Amino acid sequence: MRRAEVQSLLFSSHTRHPVSALCLIQFGTGDGRGWLRRVLPAVSSGARFEQFEPVRLNLAFTLGGLRALGLPELAITAFPEAFRAGMAARSEILGDVGLDAPLHWQFGSERAALSALALLYATDAGALDTRLTQFRELAERFGVGLEVQLTYLPADRCEHFGFRLGRDQPNFSGDGKPRGFGRRLPAGEFVLGYRSTHEHSTRLEVPLLRSTRPLPRVVGKRRLDFGFGGSFLVVRKLEQDVLAFRSLARRLADGPPGSPGVARLIGRWPNGAPLAAYPEAMPASWNELADFSYRALDPDGRRCPFGAHVRRANPRDSFDADPRSVDAHRLLRRSRVYGPRLAWTRASDDGHERGLLFLALSADLSRQFETVQGEWLNGPKFLGLRDEVDPLLGKDLVGEQGQVISRRFTLPGFPARQRVDLPRLVRVRGGLYAFVPSLRALGYLADCGSAR
Repeated sequence: MRRAEVQSLLFSSHTRHPVSALCLIQFGTGDGRGWLRRVLPAVSSGARFEQFEPVRLNLAFTLGGLRALGLPELAITAFPEAFRAGMAARSEILGDVGLDAPLHWQFGSERAALSALALLYATDAGALDTRLTQFRELAERFGVGLEVQLTYLPADRCEHFGFRLGRDQPNFSGDGKPRGFGRRLPAGEFVLGYRSTHEHSTRLEVPLLRSTRPLPRVVGKRRLDFGFGGSFLVVRKLEQDVLAFRSLARRLADGPPGSPGVARLIGRWPNGAPLAAYPEAMPASWNELADFSYRALDPDGRRCPFGAHVRRANPRDSFDADPRSVDAHRLLRRSRVYGPRLAWTRASDDGHERGLLFLALSADLSRQFETVQGEWLNGPKFLGLRDEVDPLLGKDLVGEQGQVISRRFTLPGFPARQRVDLPRLVRVRGGLYAFVPSLRALGYLADCGSAR
């Protein structure tokens, strides 16, 4: 893969840059192209992801933002249906209903539409503040709207419920070096223009234009492939009810999130060790399991329940003997947390919103993210379960009379299983689909007015 042509977000979760921010940008009547030309030189490429940079910048654009910059309709109409519609319009597919509906979102709905995202990652708060000051000045100079959501990667790498982030990432690399765990997946699963499990990739053709910048590759007479080296970005702001989760943990096992009861809800221990391999207690240390099998270790869901969050999100070989059918739905996750930690001694709400900013990259929104979110996490009959959804991210189920069915979770037991009533633990507070262009495609966007 041409690492120098793709943005660094595809290769790194920026673990050496624990302080971060998501900048929500609305071009409105401002000069969006002028803003882009000004920030373009600072965008981090995949070629530099192993080098030291105090601040890294990645850019992504909504369909509205690409239109505002002048991307030709030839490319706009070639985008997949899910991206053209937008996340809010796909709410029924995703299970974003009731309190999770776009009506209640802080961003991403029709009333709070955005044009672009700037993802900033910094080594420390001082470096981030300096860059944010520059961004605010640029926003004012070019007349674009800017709202900042501060995020971070905690020192213990755990989200607010106390579980390790970023475990079970796909084994993906564009340079032959193994990263992640499990079977190697082709680059086209996450980057447009390369071979995928489906042997095809979306092509976004645009007219040739006059430019002094490096342009996307030529694919036909006076045509360029704008999509080559790009990726689709899923953004979801998920508010976490930490007090409700801790209360549930005590109810299940009279202990903190490291107790067996609540670990079965997640499907792994707080340090990331899978219950399928370590069912009795959390190991003090463990080696990453490259490619463990549910069929071999836990075919009946006695260790890791069928409805556990991680088993729904990545069923591995739970469906059939060939786990490659599941590989076609993997996601590259780049999530961060927001909001302050809630002290363990705290027994009441402190008034701060906290949660997870879920970020995931894929080459096919429908086949990858929407299958995981809409079918696996929200499937009420997943692996033989009944009237049950994901314990963390599942939607509200509604009965025949329009009543909301109480959330519940099945704990396998022999000879009898147990069904546990669950509180709402996570609420969707915002979301959108964006496109992360290659460096060459960003240059094309900056010069769109010269198309011929």
